[in-house]
Formats: sequence, structure tokens, C-alpha cells
Amino acid sequence: MVKFIVIFAALISMNSMACRILPYEDMKELAEEELKLEAAFVKKVATNADLIFIATVKGIKEKIDNDASYYHVKVSVDDVLKGMYYKDLFWVEESEETITISCNVPVLNTRISVLESYKYLFYVQNGKILRASPFGQPIPHLSEEDEIKLINENMYNN
Repeated sequence: MVKFIVIFAALISMNSMACRILPYEDMKELAEEELKLEAAFVKKVATNADLIFIATVKGIKEKIDNDASYYHVKVSVDDVLKGMYYKDLFWVEESEETITISCNVPVLNTRISVLESYKYLFYVQNGKILRASPFGQPIPHLSEEDEIKLINENMYNN
């Protein structure tokens, strides 16, 4: 019985360390890894996008079709960085059957979510929004300037 209690206590102890608070240097390293993941994702999306622009969301309309929800987005365009602007924009939110839970591991959230009256940097391919990066909202990993710099570097290096 004592052996069981010792093993059980060891397992609980190991499990409780999974989501511990990391020291500053480790958190800094984790943030740098997440920034690298996001920068790589931005370069990939910028390459695939046929349209990149900055706009304020004016309206969102949901349409449910089978297992997916389609969101049509109306915007007021401030600037087009790549391609020619077209109006029919949407993103698809498919039914989620898996959830990623991470603890002290770099994770890149690629889900699309926009709010009416907020400004975003949109990446679009064939009308489908691939990424919507918020402007002036609670600190994204990449600043607007850094993200636009990556886009420009990517367009001129391909």
C-alpha cells in the first residue's frame, strides 16, 4: 500500500509540473519560438495570398452549410498591399473535432476571427480569408509594421 501511495504521489508531482510557471528566460525563449512560428506562417500565407490589404470590418454575415459555417465579410479598405481588391470575402469555420491544449510549448493559432468595426491586415486567396491580423488591438505577436515588412520581403524575394 505504501508503495502505491509513493508511486501515486510521484505521478501527481510530475503532472503538476507540466503547467508550471516558467522562469523569465524560459518564457522569453518560448515567446521567441512563437514569434518564429508566426513569422514563418505569415511568409507562407503571404506567398499563397492573391490579395493582401488593410481594412476595417463593416459587417459579418454567417451562413451555415453542412458541417461548416461560412462568414461573409464586408469591409472598408484602407490600403491594398498585394493584388487587386475584390468584394466577395469569406472565411470558413469547420466543425472542430480536435482541440489543442498546450502548456509551455509554442503554439500557433491559425483560426480566423474578426469583429465588426475593428481594423485588420487581411490575407485572401480566391475570396477565402487565410489570415486576419488585428491592428491596434491587444498586442499580437508580430506588430503591424513587422508583418508588412515580412510581406514586402517575401514579395520581392520570390
